Amino acid sequence: MQLELIRIQSLYITGYDAPSLQCGVPEAAAAMDALRHVVGVDSIRSAMSAAFDYLHDHPDFNSFDRLTFITDYAMPVQLMLSNVEATHTVRALNTTAIYGARDAFKKETFTQGADITVDGRGDVIRNADNSAPKIGYDTALGRRLFFEKKLSGNRQRSCATCHLPEKHFTDGMPQNASLSGGFLPRNTPSLLYATYQYAQFWDGRAKSLEEQIDVVLHSPTEMGGTDDSIVARMQMPKAKVIRALAAYIRTLTPFNSPFDHYIEGDRTAMTSQQKHGFNIFMGKARCGSCHFAPLFNGLTPPLFNRTEFEILGVPLYSDLQHPVADTDRGRIAVFPITFYEGAFKTPTVRNAAATAPFMHHGNFSTMQQVIDFYNQGGVTPVMHQTLSSDTLGLDKGEQQALISFLEALVDGV
Repeated sequence: MQLELIRIQSLYITGYDAPSLQCGVPEAAAAMDALRHVVGVDSIRSAMSAAFDYLHDHPDFNSFDRLTFITDYAMPVQLMLSNVEATHTVRALNTTAIYGARDAFKKETFTQGADITVDGRGDVIRNADNSAPKIGYDTALGRRLFFEKKLSGNRQRSCATCHLPEKHFTDGMPQNASLSGGFLPRNTPSLLYATYQYAQFWDGRAKSLEEQIDVVLHSPTEMGGTDDSIVARMQMPKAKVIRALAAYIRTLTPFNSPFDHYIEGDRTAMTSQQKHGFNIFMGKARCGSCHFAPLFNGLTPPLFNRTEFEILGVPLYSDLQHPVADTDRGRIAVFPITFYEGAFKTPTVRNAAATAPFMHHGNFSTMQQVIDFYNQGGVTPVMHQTLSSDTLGLDKGEQQALISFLEALVDGV
């Protein structure tokens, strides 16, 4: 039941299965109706009936108030269900895991990198001294190494050179400089919430943070290190360096944006325009059918254990009236099948409003350019394109509300 509730909140009401048909709300109502007929607790059945009534009485896809439905109807049902579940311990090393949690929109629902005990409501059970469970490795060492330039071959570059904390762990550039001259081929993504992905790099060629770190440390264009130089300069095994860096990156999950505060119960945390923007994001604009709430990345609900890749046909430059085809072939370099020609990982849009430029090559410098691209249904379709060529029909007010909501996803870091 918990998983079906997550499907209702993160998939059905977004129109995920058939975006063009806009039948997601009646589908969600049918799912809620089925749940209330099998639940065995009267109080939960009553709450599910209230949720069903709200869905049934507001079937229009574009005007449906998804934020009200989630906070006032779905989340209370999830809390009631979770109260009857037993405490359990899980293993979640190198993965994102979701449990029978209080609800899918609380950060405690997602844990990674440790043996963690959660109670029936999904709250992490703390140690006897009220300290939080450890992620598993030395995060303090990882933070020091993150700023250590001796890890690079020329002693001039650290992880923080391209992932600046004050810029939400990005660099604000379309592409950063390559150690071999010129520029790197792709935009530097934020490390915030990077742990909540099952594939790293834009093409998903690394399956863990550890693998991704190892690749970057040895890349002649990025860090230019060697096993010998890393061990000699750090006076520790390379594996310890990698584990510590990965442990630190796993702490970069603040969940303290205005949206998170709103979900936690502070109903003043978001403006009316931002709340309207959330409903646009999850509905008419179809953003939520690829950037799945609440992580707003490509991890697919309800288990959040698979990273999606999309073929959008984003042009090489920002000119949408005279588009030039992108030459980056994307994931096909990792999996040489035509289905992955031009495919790239769906990143989180948490903090996107603070991390321009956008897309895998940094070709859009403003959020308005990104919205213009999607609003017109992309540009000239490419082979196996997964982005619908339908226009979204967002008016200026809806576009501004969408931008305002994305600003509500910016963390204080």
